[in-house]
Amino acid sequence: MVDFLLLIEDIPYYSKKDIDFGLNPLEIYRLSSCIRETFCLSYSIRKQNNLFLLFYNNISLIKFQGNKLRFLGSDERSQALLLNKAINKLNEIKINHKWNKSTPGIIVKKLGDFQKALQFIKEISHNKIIIVNGYCENHLSLNHKEFINLKSINEYLYILPIFHNESKASDFISLMKIEIDLKFLMLPKVKSIEDKILFINFIIDQQLLT
Repeated sequence: MVDFLLLIEDIPYYSKKDIDFGLNPLEIYRLSSCIRETFCLSYSIRKQNNLFLLFYNNISLIKFQGNKLRFLGSDERSQALLLNKAINKLNEIKINHKWNKSTPGIIVKKLGDFQKALQFIKEISHNKIIIVNGYCENHLSLNHKEFINLKSINEYLYILPIFHNESKASDFISLMKIEIDLKFLMLPKVKSIEDKILFINFIIDQQLLT
Protein backbone atom coordinates (compact mmCIF):
# COMPACT_ATOMS: atom_id res chain seq x y z
CA MET A 1 0.00 0.00 0.00
CA VAL A 2 1.24 3.49 -0.88
CA ASP A 3 -0.16 6.61 0.75
CA PHE A 4 0.18 10.10 -0.69
CA LEU A 5 -0.86 13.27 1.09
CA LEU A 6 -1.14 16.58 -0.74
CA LEU A 7 -0.72 19.47 1.69
CA ILE A 8 -2.80 22.22 0.05
CA GLU A 9 -3.07 25.82 1.20
CA ASP A 10 -6.80 26.31 0.60
CA ILE A 11 -9.88 24.53 -0.73
CA PRO A 12 -10.36 25.41 -4.41
CA TYR A 13 -13.91 26.34 -5.40
CA TYR A 14 -15.44 25.67 -8.82
CA SER A 15 -18.73 24.40 -10.21
CA LYS A 16 -19.96 21.61 -12.45
CA LYS A 17 -20.67 24.33 -15.04
CA ASP A 18 -16.96 25.23 -15.00
CA ILE A 19 -16.15 21.57 -15.71
CA ASP A 20 -18.76 21.27 -18.47
CA PHE A 21 -17.40 24.36 -20.25
CA GLY A 22 -13.75 23.37 -19.78
CA LEU A 23 -13.12 26.30 -17.43
CA ASN A 24 -11.43 24.38 -14.63
CA PRO A 25 -9.02 26.56 -12.62
CA LEU A 26 -5.33 25.66 -12.99
CA GLU A 27 -5.38 24.31 -9.42
CA ILE A 28 -8.10 21.81 -10.35
CA TYR A 29 -6.20 20.71 -13.43
CA ARG A 30 -3.18 20.06 -11.20
CA LEU A 31 -5.18 18.19 -8.55
CA SER A 32 -6.94 16.12 -11.21
CA SER A 33 -3.55 15.17 -12.63
CA CYS A 34 -2.37 14.15 -9.15
CA ILE A 35 -5.45 11.94 -8.69
CA ARG A 36 -4.82 10.36 -12.09
CA GLU A 37 -1.14 9.64 -11.44
CA THR A 38 -1.91 8.21 -7.99
CA PHE A 39 -4.46 5.69 -9.20
CA CYS A 40 -4.81 5.30 -12.97
CA LEU A 41 -3.04 2.60 -14.92
CA SER A 42 -3.70 1.81 -18.57
CA TYR A 43 -6.67 -0.46 -17.94
CA SER A 44 -7.09 -0.54 -14.16
CA ILE A 45 -6.81 1.28 -10.84
CA ARG A 46 -3.99 1.08 -8.31
CA LYS A 47 -6.18 -0.36 -5.59
CA GLN A 48 -3.34 -0.47 -3.07
CA ASN A 49 -2.92 3.33 -3.13
CA ASN A 50 -4.61 5.99 -1.02
CA LEU A 51 -4.59 9.74 -1.61
CA PHE A 52 -5.29 12.34 1.09
CA LEU A 53 -5.91 16.02 0.43
CA LEU A 54 -5.25 18.06 3.57
CA PHE A 55 -6.36 21.68 3.30
CA TYR A 56 -4.21 23.87 5.54
CA ASN A 57 -6.46 26.92 5.97
CA ASN A 58 -9.57 24.85 6.71
CA ILE A 59 -7.95 21.85 8.46
CA SER A 60 -10.12 19.57 6.34
CA LEU A 61 -9.48 16.23 4.67
CA ILE A 62 -10.56 14.39 1.55
CA LYS A 63 -9.52 10.75 1.28
CA PHE A 64 -9.49 8.69 -1.94
CA GLN A 65 -9.42 4.96 -1.08
CA GLY A 66 -8.03 2.97 -3.98
CA ASN A 67 -9.63 -0.34 -2.98
CA LYS A 68 -13.12 1.24 -2.84
CA LEU A 69 -12.98 3.82 -5.63
CA ARG A 70 -15.80 3.83 -8.18
CA PHE A 71 -16.52 6.06 -11.18
CA LEU A 72 -12.91 7.27 -11.49
CA GLY A 73 -11.93 7.50 -15.14
CA SER A 74 -8.61 8.46 -16.66
CA ASP A 75 -10.04 11.73 -18.05
CA GLU A 76 -9.76 15.09 -16.30
CA ARG A 77 -13.54 15.62 -16.32
CA SER A 78 -14.14 12.44 -14.30
CA GLN A 79 -11.53 13.41 -11.72
CA ALA A 80 -12.72 17.03 -11.47
CA LEU A 81 -16.35 15.96 -10.99
CA LEU A 82 -15.52 13.55 -8.17
CA LEU A 83 -13.34 16.16 -6.48
CA ASN A 84 -16.08 18.78 -6.84
CA LYS A 85 -18.61 16.49 -5.15
CA ALA A 86 -16.16 15.87 -2.29
CA ILE A 87 -15.55 19.61 -1.82
CA ASN A 88 -19.31 20.27 -1.78
CA LYS A 89 -19.70 17.52 0.83
CA LEU A 90 -17.00 19.18 2.97
CA ASN A 91 -18.97 22.43 2.87
CA GLU A 92 -22.06 20.66 4.19
CA ILE A 93 -20.55 19.06 7.28
CA LYS A 94 -19.44 20.36 10.67
CA ILE A 95 -16.26 19.62 12.60
CA ASN A 96 -16.47 16.05 13.91
CA HIS A 97 -14.48 12.87 14.35
CA LYS A 98 -16.34 10.85 11.72
CA TRP A 99 -15.68 10.41 8.04
CA ASN A 100 -18.55 11.41 5.74
CA LYS A 101 -19.08 9.62 2.43
CA SER A 102 -19.07 11.67 -0.75
CA THR A 103 -19.05 8.95 -3.43
CA PRO A 104 -17.84 5.32 -3.25
CA GLY A 105 -14.20 5.36 -2.14
CA ILE A 106 -14.14 9.11 -1.37
CA ILE A 107 -14.73 10.32 2.19
CA VAL A 108 -14.32 13.70 3.88
CA LYS A 109 -13.72 15.06 7.37
CA LYS A 110 -13.21 18.41 9.12
CA LEU A 111 -10.51 18.15 11.79
CA GLY A 112 -10.78 21.57 13.41
CA ASP A 113 -7.22 22.33 14.51
CA PHE A 114 -3.57 21.69 13.64
CA GLN A 115 -2.97 19.32 16.56
CA LYS A 116 -5.68 16.98 15.29
CA ALA A 117 -4.16 17.22 11.80
CA LEU A 118 -0.73 16.25 13.16
CA GLN A 119 -2.22 13.39 15.16
CA PHE A 120 -4.00 12.12 12.06
CA ILE A 121 -0.76 12.20 10.06
CA LYS A 122 1.06 10.28 12.80
CA GLU A 123 -1.69 7.64 12.87
CA ILE A 124 -1.72 6.93 9.13
CA SER A 125 2.06 7.15 8.68
CA HIS A 126 3.30 5.09 11.65
CA ASN A 127 6.07 7.73 11.83
CA LYS A 128 7.39 6.83 8.37
CA ILE A 129 7.08 10.03 6.37
CA ILE A 130 8.90 11.43 3.37
CA ILE A 131 8.33 15.09 2.50
CA VAL A 132 8.78 15.47 -1.26
CA ASN A 133 10.52 18.75 -2.14
CA GLY A 134 9.92 20.00 1.37
CA TYR A 135 11.61 22.93 3.02
CA CYS A 136 14.71 21.80 4.88
CA GLU A 137 18.45 22.16 5.04
CA ASN A 138 20.15 20.33 2.17
CA HIS A 139 22.13 18.05 4.47
CA LEU A 140 18.85 16.56 5.76
CA SER A 141 17.51 15.58 2.35
CA LEU A 142 17.63 12.33 0.39
CA ASN A 143 19.00 12.40 -3.12
CA HIS A 144 17.72 10.24 -5.96
CA LYS A 145 20.11 7.33 -5.29
CA GLU A 146 19.54 7.34 -1.51
CA PHE A 147 15.79 7.20 -2.07
CA ILE A 148 15.98 4.28 -4.49
CA ASN A 149 18.10 2.35 -2.00
CA LEU A 150 15.69 2.86 0.90
CA LYS A 151 14.07 -0.34 2.11
CA SER A 152 10.28 -0.75 2.00
CA ILE A 153 9.64 2.58 0.32
CA ASN A 154 6.03 1.53 -0.29
CA GLU A 155 5.44 1.74 3.49
CA TYR A 156 6.08 5.48 3.71
CA LEU A 157 3.54 8.29 3.64
CA TYR A 158 4.59 10.75 0.93
CA ILE A 159 3.64 14.37 1.66
CA LEU A 160 3.75 16.82 -1.24
CA PRO A 161 3.13 20.49 -0.36
CA ILE A 162 1.20 22.67 -2.85
CA PHE A 163 1.40 26.22 -1.51
CA HIS A 164 1.45 29.77 -2.84
CA ASN A 165 2.74 30.96 0.54
CA GLU A 166 5.75 28.69 1.14
CA SER A 167 6.26 29.99 4.70
CA LYS A 168 2.95 28.39 5.73
CA ALA A 169 4.06 25.00 4.41
CA SER A 170 7.43 25.44 6.11
CA ASP A 171 5.74 26.28 9.42
CA PHE A 172 3.53 23.18 9.27
CA ILE A 173 6.44 20.92 8.36
CA SER A 174 8.42 22.42 11.26
CA LEU A 175 5.57 21.44 13.60
CA MET A 176 5.74 17.88 12.26
CA LYS A 177 9.51 17.76 12.74
CA ILE A 178 9.03 18.34 16.48
CA GLU A 179 7.02 15.13 16.87
CA ILE A 180 8.01 12.97 13.89
CA ASP A 181 11.33 11.87 12.40
CA LEU A 182 10.92 13.13 8.83
CA LYS A 183 12.86 12.33 5.69
CA PHE A 184 13.02 14.82 2.81
CA LEU A 185 13.20 13.81 -0.85
CA MET A 186 14.46 16.45 -3.26
CA LEU A 187 13.58 15.89 -6.92
CA PRO A 188 14.81 19.06 -8.65
CA LYS A 189 14.65 17.51 -12.14
CA VAL A 190 11.04 16.34 -11.70
CA LYS A 191 9.14 19.60 -11.91
CA SER A 192 5.40 19.03 -11.50
CA ILE A 193 3.64 17.52 -8.48
CA GLU A 194 1.89 14.91 -10.63
CA ASP A 195 5.22 13.85 -12.18
CA LYS A 196 6.69 13.41 -8.71
CA ILE A 197 3.82 11.05 -7.85
CA LEU A 198 4.39 9.21 -11.14
CA PHE A 199 8.10 8.89 -10.35
CA ILE A 200 7.49 7.55 -6.83
CA ASN A 201 4.96 5.01 -8.09
CA PHE A 202 7.43 3.89 -10.76
CA ILE A 203 10.29 3.41 -8.25
CA ILE A 204 8.01 1.52 -5.88
CA ASP A 205 6.82 -0.72 -8.73
CA GLN A 206 10.44 -1.46 -9.63
CA GLN A 207 11.37 -2.25 -6.02
CA LEU A 208 8.40 -4.57 -5.56
CA LEU A 209 9.29 -6.45 -8.74
CA THR A 210 12.86 -7.20 -7.62
